[in-house]
Amino acid sequence: MTQNKLISVCINAYNSEKYIAETLKSVCEQTYKNLQIIVIDDASTDSTADVVKSINDTRIELYTLEKNGHISNANNESYRKVRGEYMVHLDSDDIMLPDLIEKSVDFLENNAEYGATFCHPTVIDEIGNSLKGTIFDTIFNTNAKTQADFIRLFFDDSNHLLHSGCTMRKTVINDIGFHNLSLCYLHDFDYWTRLVLKYPIYVFDDFLIKYRVDTAVGSNNSHMDELKTLAHNNEYARVIYNMIDNCPDKLFLEAFADRLLLQGEHTHEETELEKAFLLKDGLMVLPKNKILSILKLSELLNDKKYVELARDKFGFTIRDFYKLQTSEILHNQAKYDAQKNEYDCKLLQENEKFLTLQNEFNIKQNEFNLKENKLNSQLSQANQTISVLNGELNQKNIQLAEVVNLANARQTEIENLNSILNYKQKLLNRTVEYRVAKLLKKCVSLLKRVKHFTSLRDKNGKKYRKSVMLYGFFGMNVGDDLFFEKLITRYPNTMFLVYFSQNYRQFFEKFPNVKFYAYEDTFVQKINRIGAKLKIRDTFEWLLLKRSSATVHIGGSIYQQICDWQTDYKVRIRRKQKFKPFYSISCNFGPHKTDEYIEMWKKQFKKYKDVCFRDKYSYNLFEGVKSVRYAPDLLFSYKADTKVPEISGSVAISVYDPFAPHRETPEQISIDYRDTIVKTVCDLASNGKKVTLLGFCTFEGDGNFIDDVLNRLPENVRGAVDVVNYSFETKDNIINSLLSAEYIIGTRLHSVILGFVFGKKVLPIAYNQKINYILSDIGYDGPIVKIEEINKYKENGFKEILQDLNPFDVSEFTNSDNLQFARLDKFLK
Repeated sequence: MTQNKLISVCINAYNSEKYIAETLKSVCEQTYKNLQIIVIDDASTDSTADVVKSINDTRIELYTLEKNGHISNANNESYRKVRGEYMVHLDSDDIMLPDLIEKSVDFLENNAEYGATFCHPTVIDEIGNSLKGTIFDTIFNTNAKTQADFIRLFFDDSNHLLHSGCTMRKTVINDIGFHNLSLCYLHDFDYWTRLVLKYPIYVFDDFLIKYRVDTAVGSNNSHMDELKTLAHNNEYARVIYNMIDNCPDKLFLEAFADRLLLQGEHTHEETELEKAFLLKDGLMVLPKNKILSILKLSELLNDKKYVELARDKFGFTIRDFYKLQTSEILHNQAKYDAQKNEYDCKLLQENEKFLTLQNEFNIKQNEFNLKENKLNSQLSQANQTISVLNGELNQKNIQLAEVVNLANARQTEIENLNSILNYKQKLLNRTVEYRVAKLLKKCVSLLKRVKHFTSLRDKNGKKYRKSVMLYGFFGMNVGDDLFFEKLITRYPNTMFLVYFSQNYRQFFEKFPNVKFYAYEDTFVQKINRIGAKLKIRDTFEWLLLKRSSATVHIGGSIYQQICDWQTDYKVRIRRKQKFKPFYSISCNFGPHKTDEYIEMWKKQFKKYKDVCFRDKYSYNLFEGVKSVRYAPDLLFSYKADTKVPEISGSVAISVYDPFAPHRETPEQISIDYRDTIVKTVCDLASNGKKVTLLGFCTFEGDGNFIDDVLNRLPENVRGAVDVVNYSFETKDNIINSLLSAEYIIGTRLHSVILGFVFGKKVLPIAYNQKINYILSDIGYDGPIVKIEEINKYKENGFKEILQDLNPFDVSEFTNSDNLQFARLDKFLK
C-alpha cells in the first residue's frame, strides 16, 4: 500500500522514564513511515521528558503540561494536536509490533464503513515476561463482530477493547468528540460505547501489541482498593445508562432481541419503554438494583402517552412504578462492609497464589540457566570439532578439484567425438533407404502395440471371452472402491477395461482380470492425437468401448445436475454403444434442479439394459421405465475378511468437509458441524474413550477437515486421538477401526451402512437427503442428526445421544449384491 497519508501516533506519559524509550523505538521502527509521533508529558516528576528528547527522530513532537491533570485530559490534548488522517493511540509502557499501523490503515482504507480497528495483545509483566495463562491473558478476548454484538458485550460484561493499538479515523474523533473529563476510571469504556453507537469497529485476530501489566499489588490502577471499586461501579452505571439511553432504536432491538418484552416490530415509544424495563434487573456491578430503570421511567412517565402505553402493552402501571422505589436503590453500608471483607479475603488469596507462581517461575528460570550453560559448553566443543573437520574438508576439496579438471578434459574429448557422430548421422538421415526403414519401423511398432491393446489376455496368458468397459467414481472413496472390488471379484472370467488417470493404476493392477489404461501413457496419447486428426474425440476410449461386450457404471451419486451438467450429460451418453448393453448399478439420482433434467435421463434410461437404484425416491422418479428397478445399497452384503475384537467404549467418527468448494452447505452450519465434532472428541477423550477420526474420501477433502479439527483440539486431547485417512494401503485399517468400535458416529453413508452390517451402535449424521432416503427405505427408526439442526449439539456434543443408541438389524438386506447384480449375472454368468 502507498504511504502518502500522514498517521498521528498519540502517547500520553507520566513518570514513564523506565519504558518510554522502548515504546518510542517500537513506533519509529514501524513498516509504515509517514508518521507524526505526539508525546504528551503530563507534568512528570522524573526524567521522562529528557529520555524523549534524547531520541533522534524528527517525527517526534514533545509537549509538556504545566500541571498534572488526568489521563482523559492528556488524551484530549493529544487529540487536539492530531494532523494525520488517522490517529493511533499507544500507552507509554506498551510495545507495537512492526506492522500494526500498516495493517490497521490498510484495513480502514479498504473498508470505508468502519470507524476504528483494535487488536489482541500479548500481555507481559514489568520485565517483559509473557503472562500467558494468567488472568491478565483473558481480559481483552472477544468474539464480537457487529455493533450489536459489542453493545450486548458492554452491557452483559464489561470493556474488552484495548486502548493501546486503537487506530481511528480523524473524522470519527471530530464526530464523537473528546474523552469525558468527569470519568476517572472508565473514560476509554465510555468512548468505545459512544464510538460503537455510530460506527462498526473491527478487532484483528492477530496479536499486534505487547501490553504491559504491573503485577505488583497496588502499583497501578489495575489493582483497585475498595473506594476505587465504588467509584468504578458508579462510573460503569453512568456509562451503561448513557449507552442504552442514546442507542438508536434499530441497533437496540438487534442487540437485545432475546430480552424484549414485545414481539415483532416496535414503535419508537415502545422501544424507549423496552430500554427502561431492560435496566430493571440491574447491572453486573449493581445486581437487582433498579435505580437506572427508575431514572429512565421517571423521564418517560411524565408523558401521558407513555403511561398509557406501559399499561396497555407491557402491563405496567404507575403504581408498579411506585413499588420499584420500596427496595434498596442506594448505598447500604452494612452490605458494603460485608462485601469489603469478602473482597479483602479474595485479594489476600490471589496475592498468595501470585507469590507461589512467582517462586515457581524463579525456580524454573534457575533450571533453565543451568541447562543453557551446559548447552553453551557443548556448543563450544562442537565448534572446535567443526573447525577440525573444515580443515580436512579443504584438503578433500583440493583433491576433488584435480579430479574435476581431469573429468572436464575427458568430457571435451567425448563432445568432439559426438560432433563427428552427429555429422555422420545427418548424412545417413538424408538417404532414402534410411527414411523408408525408419517409417516401416514405426509402423511395425504401432501395429504391435495395437495388437496388444486388442488382446483380451491377462498377464498369465489367460484369454477372456467377454470384456466390460468399467466406469464409476474414481475419487479414492471407501464405498466406491469397495463397489469396484465386489464387481470385479464376482466375475473372474470377465475382462474389465478401465480408462482413467495414472493415480488409480495401483488399485486395479492387483486384479488379474483388469486391464488398466492411463490417460498419461505415451501410447494412449499417441492414439488420441491420431484420432483427433480424424475428428474422433478421445479415440482411445472409443476403441475400448468398441472392443468391450458391455458397459457398467457402478457408484452412488453419479446422476447429479451439477453446474456444467450439459457437458457431463454428453460425456455419459457417448459411453452407451449401439447394440451393446449398458448397466448402471447401486446408484441414486440427484440432486436435480429441473424437470427437464429428469426427462433427459428418462429417455436415456429406456436404452439401458438395467438401472438399479439404491433408494426408492430415485426409483419413483422413473416409475414406468422397464429398465429401472430398486435394490438396497451394495454394501449391505459386505462381509469382512477378518474379525477384530471390539474395544469397550471406543468411538469411530467418520467426517466430511462442508467447507469444500463443491459443497453448498451454509457457512454457519459448516462452522457448527466442525465445532460439534471438536466438542464431541474433547468430551469422549476426557472420559477415557478411544476416539478414531476416519476420512472416507480423499478427493473430497475429508483429510483436510480432520487436520482442521486436530488443530482446534487441546494438545493433550490431540495426542490421544487416532486418525485413519483412506488410501489404497489403508482400506483394512478403515474396516478394522469400524469393527473394533463400540459406537460409530457416521457422516459418510457407507460408514453408517458398514456399522449396521457389523452390528455396531451407529449415530447417522444426514448431511444430504440421500442418507435420509436410504435410512427410510430400510425402516431405520433410531436417532438421526440432521445437518441443518447441528447447532443443537454444539454446546454438549453427542455424548448424551450416544447413550440411547442400539444396534440396528439389517440381516434381511444382506442379499443386496444378488439383487443389484441380478440382470448383469444373466449376461456375464
